Amino acid sequence: MHHCLQIPEILVSIFELVLNDTWNRKPVLDRQSVLALVKTCRTFNGPALQLLWRNLYTPVPLLLTMTEDLLEVEKEDENSYFTPRTLTFKRDVEANDWERFDFYAPFVKHMGSIERNERSSTNFIVIDDRVCRELELRNRVLLPDLQTMVASSNDLPLTSLLLTPRVHQLQLNMHPSHIMSLSPLTIEIPLRTPLLKSLHLSQSTTWKPPHMALFMDPLFELLNNLDLEEFECDWLPLSDEMTQSLIKMPSLRAMTISKEIPALARILRDDLIKEPRIKVFRVWPHDLGPSYLADILISLRPSQLQEFRIQSQGNMSAHCNSAQLNDLILAISRCCSSIHFTHLSLEGLPWLPSINRGRLAVVTYPMLQPLFRFSNLRNLSLWASPFDLTDAEVKEMAMAWPHLEELYFETTYDTLYPEPRRTTLRCLLWMAIYCRALISLTFPFTGTSSFSDEELALAAGHRLSFLTVGHSVISNPEEVSSFLNTVFPTLSLLMWNDLGGDDANNERWGEVQAQIQQI
Repeated sequence: MHHCLQIPEILVSIFELVLNDTWNRKPVLDRQSVLALVKTCRTFNGPALQLLWRNLYTPVPLLLTMTEDLLEVEKEDENSYFTPRTLTFKRDVEANDWERFDFYAPFVKHMGSIERNERSSTNFIVIDDRVCRELELRNRVLLPDLQTMVASSNDLPLTSLLLTPRVHQLQLNMHPSHIMSLSPLTIEIPLRTPLLKSLHLSQSTTWKPPHMALFMDPLFELLNNLDLEEFECDWLPLSDEMTQSLIKMPSLRAMTISKEIPALARILRDDLIKEPRIKVFRVWPHDLGPSYLADILISLRPSQLQEFRIQSQGNMSAHCNSAQLNDLILAISRCCSSIHFTHLSLEGLPWLPSINRGRLAVVTYPMLQPLFRFSNLRNLSLWASPFDLTDAEVKEMAMAWPHLEELYFETTYDTLYPEPRRTTLRCLLWMAIYCRALISLTFPFTGTSSFSDEELALAAGHRLSFLTVGHSVISNPEEVSSFLNTVFPTLSLLMWNDLGGDDANNERWGEVQAQIQQI
């Protein structure tokens, strides 16, 4: 055997390729081949075991290693494939029954997430109360090297048992009907996971106000007893006291919370952030609160900030006007690092007829210019801001952001403002030439343009996947489809908006769609 194959790190890298295989061009999780490697020789055994047991959806596979005379698994119902079966113990558990469980348990690093394309039958086996009681009676750390865990509502009885001091990332996907069982867990988390750095509280359904009220105090106590680097909560809006506890955490680097913007601005005015440390700032308010955005950004001391995202849960009736958006962009330009800052997103629900469209912040070239120094910009999403740019200005913009992956401007502006856009199909050419990492683009234009063979050669073969053109008006669908097929050959989704009675333009875009699909 070659000496390189006696280095465990090299073997793990090779076995990773075996585990994450492909079949008919589709990725598959090949645990059977890794199991064969376990049985091949002693050199392969250790590294292969690491991979085989590294990620588990449930502790069921560990329990199934125990002696057969102890286990009883409910027979599968042929008429109901998706009904989970139950695992129980047939007799009293003896000390030596845990030997194989304890041998494989240290290999488990991640619990609760199904790996890509895994469809193991053990994922449809649940543990009954007797097994849970036996696990609890062991009174010991069950998974000594567990590092990350994803728990759902049905896993609550096991969650506190499986938490260990080494867990640094925890995600709870909870249904509000389990609120009474969830509250005691908030006491267990700081005690069992003192090194916890990432906590995600995700919902499987919308929490109603009575459920929120029941959990406010437990969540406040939980936040008071943690020092997190990353916190995300979409269960409920945080109270002022919760928000203060969160922001005061010395290690906090990323936060995703639901909180009204005026209240958040008032809390941040108290100078809770003494030094630059926040990297990701995401807030889901009901209204955008545009007049506070620049002040909030400055209060973050954002020299390390990478992402600033506000996603309104209501409509965009409180959208930014030009002065407010300009103030935010200037604040970003003055306070953020051109090396670190990569995401700016102001999002909300689609506009409603009640919105005063005349007060929309129309993005102009002078307004965007301060952002051009951010050459690492990856995402710019301005849902309520149409643009007024020329093709030449779009070229300058594209050249400034070579790493751009997503670009979104408001696209319904043309329905109320009949002045023609100054951008043509050429703007897409510049985006394709200079923004080669672009994946999703929402960018309306008017008319087509002529291109030289050299220009098309520079733009050809772009990997753009999603293109939204809004109310773009075209006259020659053949030219547009030929351009798109050449420049964006992997385009998987083309979307346009109904131009309010212009059936001919809608038909032309339908022809473009049909000709793209033929390729």
